[in-house]
Amino acid sequence: AATFDPWSGHGRLAGKARLDPDRGHYAIDLERFTLWAGGGGLPIAGVEATGRIENLAYDFEADRVRIARAQGTFAGVAFEGQGTIAEATTDPAVELQLQTAPFAPGRFAEALGFELPASADPKALARVRIAATVLANSARLEARDLAAEVDDTRARGSVFLPFAAGGPPRVVLAADRIDLDRYLPPAATGKPAAARAEATLEASLQALRKLDLDADITIDEAHAAGARMRGLR
Repeated sequence: AATFDPWSGHGRLAGKARLDPDRGHYAIDLERFTLWAGGGGLPIAGVEATGRIENLAYDFEADRVRIARAQGTFAGVAFEGQGTIAEATTDPAVELQLQTAPFAPGRFAEALGFELPASADPKALARVRIAATVLANSARLEARDLAAEVDDTRARGSVFLPFAAGGPPRVVLAADRIDLDRYLPPAATGKPAAARAEATLEASLQALRKLDLDADITIDEAHAAGARMRGLR
């Protein structure tokens, strides 16, 4: 157990270790792990991660960690992945290939203690799936080969988040199609869908303009207020 005000957490591990001090090789098979965190802005019940890790190995001479396979759930979202950590004890550089099973964003948000805004279509944001190669070190966090499915929309791209004075975040995203009407706020009395779509789009653009963000976002086809738009950028 550990406490880092205002958060606290505890964990439980079960597995087998293989030690070869002469060669500097060490490995663990975690047949089961359970990690819990609570406090801060998290729900009273806290957030839990559970799963298993096959062959978590450390090479002392190379100062490198390799994770052959990990699978589990975090806040109710199932995931699996594999990866490495170079220079593990000096300047860690993480490279992980991760993918999730389809999940409902609303339930995930609720598990983390917040609520997504309501939309015109109550069935919108019902299914999301994400896969990416995640790279992280002391200078940046990056998601390469990002593939996302949001309801009927498929998108690919990358996200680059520099730390400290490394410049603005960069987002590159290409989506095939999206029905914007589904994600508008619920209809206000006397306000037509076209006006709501225009107001929501303008508000979104205003919010983006305020961000220090380098973005390249394209949509092959978008539907809004009965209109079909192609090649948005």
